[in-house]
Amino acid sequence: MAHLDGFEANSYLKSGANELRVLEYNVCGMSFGINILKVKKIVSHMNQFMSMPESHAAIRGVFEERGNVVPLIDLAFFLGIPRDEDKPPEKVIITEFFEMQNGFWVDRIDWIHHFKWEDVIDAAGVMHGFDQKYVIGIVKPSEDKMILLLDYENIILDICPQLRRDTNEMAEKSEVEGRGRRILVAEDSPAIRNMLATELSEVGFEVEQARDGHEGWEKFQETKEPYDLVISDVEMPRMDGLALTVAIRGSEQKDTPVIVYSSIGDIGMKARANFLKANAHITKLNFEELLLEVDKMTRDKGRIEVEADNFEESASDDLILKETEDEESEKETASEEPQENKEETEAEPAEDKAEEEPEEDKGLAMTLDPEEDKSEIEKPKAEAKPKKSASKSKAGSTKKRASNKKSAAKASTKKKKSSTKKSTAKSSTAKKKSASTNKTGSKKKSEGTKRASKKKTPVA
Repeated sequence: MAHLDGFEANSYLKSGANELRVLEYNVCGMSFGINILKVKKIVSHMNQFMSMPESHAAIRGVFEERGNVVPLIDLAFFLGIPRDEDKPPEKVIITEFFEMQNGFWVDRIDWIHHFKWEDVIDAAGVMHGFDQKYVIGIVKPSEDKMILLLDYENIILDICPQLRRDTNEMAEKSEVEGRGRRILVAEDSPAIRNMLATELSEVGFEVEQARDGHEGWEKFQETKEPYDLVISDVEMPRMDGLALTVAIRGSEQKDTPVIVYSSIGDIGMKARANFLKANAHITKLNFEELLLEVDKMTRDKGRIEVEADNFEESASDDLILKETEDEESEKETASEEPQENKEETEAEPAEDKAEEEPEEDKGLAMTLDPEEDKSEIEKPKAEAKPKKSASKSKAGSTKKRASNKKSAAKASTKKKKSSTKKSTAKSSTAKKKSASTNKTGSKKKSEGTKRASKKKTPVA
């Protein structure tokens, strides 16, 4: 099986197709399988191998692979399967999950099989409560053969219990508050599922558990109160997490946030999750990052709904307030305009009155040209006429006042000129009258003198 060295595992899985590829290998005559997406490389020779004292009994040592130090796990020893000492393991399957690399020491590599997740038999359902920790599923490539799928994540957690403790400490230090928000957790690994449920519940979330994607989808559809968030593994019997994400996005609750929480943290898996519109992809055991995303998505969802309600109420209140303000403004303008006009109208006669001619000028006005006098008197009034129409702004009113004053001044100037003309005409008329009177008197006096003279002269 040398052709498997350096293979591209990501090329074997279609996005959302609910399928998996299983690498079959043999340990002490028993057939086991592993999802090919977890497999990084298969090697026959270990570089710079050395033993590790005071480590877990199943760890035979460590070796170097492309700059990484990889622990070697004797799978037969860990599972308690007796081994023939004359037949040591020949292959090492280098895996990568939890952002860690580990080597599983196996006897041989047999084949790669293609299955649908719905073809995977849930081991918990078959065992009916029998105590078994590490077999998570069963597949049958043929009628006479079965392959056991192991819970590799749980194996690593048992070998390295510190990983579990670190997760617990992160939850204890977290300041996230669930406040009763509902989360659906779909996870086939009992160890990971229980750990998630425990830690999320401790910070205040209400957690509903599902053993696989199929059960998760059923609960998602049947729930009376929609979930605030879904956290899903990828590798699960019957329906995987990617297929579950596709189903949710096609449902009535399609906007429900989905976090893909997978032990497979490569770029290919993140790209698949993003392509299928998952809200985030987080590698398992990064519990601090998971809590932050959970808090953000549940909190943002609640805030968006509240803000949307507040926005509608605020928009309605603003509209009512604006209409009220417009009505008050119109009333205010209507009440102010007549007052301003009244003040302007009352001010005009006062100005005109101050500029009116004395009574004696009115009598002399008849001696002037009536057309000229009428035009000169009525012209300022015609110019002042626009002033009487109400302005809707104080600026317009001020401008009109200035214009009216200018017109009044102009009219006053014209009236003064008219008055001057009238006075001149009066003076001229008086002089003519005086001259005429003097002339008439002088004439009568002369005639009287002549008569007297005639009377005094004796008749010869």
